Amino acid sequence: MTKEHILGKVGSGGTDIVELTVTMTSNTTPSGYRAYSYAETTGYEAYRAFDGTDRWVTYFASSTGSGNYLAYQFPSAVTVKQMVVLIRNSNTYDIEACNNGNWSDAVKLGTLTPTSSSSDQLKIIPLDNDTAYTDYRLKWVSGNNSIGIYKVYMQGIK
Repeated sequence: MTKEHILGKVGSGGTDIVELTVTMTSNTTPSGYRAYSYAETTGYEAYRAFDGTDRWVTYFASSTGSGNYLAYQFPSAVTVKQMVVLIRNSNTYDIEACNNGNWSDAVKLGTLTPTSSSSDQLKIIPLDNDTAYTDYRLKWVSGNNSIGIYKVYMQGIK
């Protein structure tokens, strides 16, 4: 899966939708960006969902479902218009946003609901979002207690 094949335009003026996520090499590299979660498994850290590698090579995984999430922080606020997610299980996730990691003020932007219990699903989730936020996350809502997210791309307006 490549991130470039799903970009387009939005709105009557035809504003370009661009790839917003950058390739992560650790949870805090490159500088200014951050990938994080509530509970990580060694070797399957949060940044691996944003590392740009093939889905089978690396991914984010955790054996803690309840209360867990996979989050991405931008150095400045951006407007995410859609998420492209490759998941490896049948869990349901809420898509939320906030500023500066303050999740008590989170806004729900959408829901990622699997269409089947098959292991690999590519989901393109349009978001009705016109507000710029620094942090976006997939928050576990229901399903099995194991999380596996291969890749996440966020696309929108800088």
